Amino acid sequence: MLNKREEEKREMNKKFKRAGATLALLLVGAAGAAGSLAYLQNQSATVTNTFTAVSGLIDSKDGVFTLDETKVKWDKETGNYVADTTATEKVIDNTYDNILPGLQDVMKDPTVTLKKVTADSYLFVTVKETDDDNALTWAIDDTNWIALMKDGKQVTKDGALVYVKKDKVAEGTENLSVPVLKDNQIDFGNFGEQLAEGTNLVFNSYLTQSTGFTDAADAWSNTYGKTTANTPATPEAGA
Repeated sequence: MLNKREEEKREMNKKFKRAGATLALLLVGAAGAAGSLAYLQNQSATVTNTFTAVSGLIDSKDGVFTLDETKVKWDKETGNYVADTTATEKVIDNTYDNILPGLQDVMKDPTVTLKKVTADSYLFVTVKETDDDNALTWAIDDTNWIALMKDGKQVTKDGALVYVKKDKVAEGTENLSVPVLKDNQIDFGNFGEQLAEGTNLVFNSYLTQSTGFTDAADAWSNTYGKTTANTPATPEAGA
């Protein structure tokens, strides 16, 4: 049995230990304010259902989503624009700087190309015409595209007309090329002495998943029909 002096000594030691623990916590707090601490942790194994979102509608390794066209040049013999056979690649713009009033069958073949699509998708294309003289005549390739309609009107985006591919692009599509313009050409009417400055056609193409939407109009309204969207789009092409 401890005498009174020994009990007092033991009680004092306990107080010192508590004071030391308090000090240690305060030091930890001070260290936490100056840097980060590593805490010893452990956790049991977790039963997990893994859900992985498709990283993109085009295979990240071998997929292709482009909108481009054949490079053209002026041909004196035919008096029209023809394919530039010296070009090794397609381009996203052409300059037509020798247009005469009434020139017909001017070569222009913007084409959307898709390879290795990872999910069923809607494919859209937009066409924006800047033509103050109403000199340009063109038509959409209606074997592949139809006007995207909503509330009885064709949908537009930033002044461009929106079209949708008639059939969905199926998951696993390996190689698909879709011409935009009928007969791959445009025509010019009588525009006087010269075309208005800035006369051009601008094309763009968009791809969005079809799952989760009632139709193409619903998909567009909830993706690229909004101010911002995170679905793939090609760089714009134009002339």
